[in-house]
Amino acid sequence: MTSKPLYIAAAYILVIVGGILSWVGDFVRHPAVPQVVQGLGIFAALYVAAQAIERLVEPFTVLARADDAGRPLHVPLR
Repeated sequence: MTSKPLYIAAAYILVIVGGILSWVGDFVRHPAVPQVVQGLGIFAALYVAAQAIERLVEPFTVLARADDAGRPLHVPLR
């Protein structure tokens, strides 16, 4: 299954724009360094980040669906 070049380009653009916006936001706000609560490890923070990313990506999975043979399904967007 090959991806459409437009989707790949859009994904790269979104990642680059998101990185720039987060860098500018960090530069402007100068946020405080987060303090880890006793008993809460790095695993908990990574788990929360993974869940957040999964929930952000889930609506776009309709664009990458395929049948059992690997052919893309053409599902109209609502």
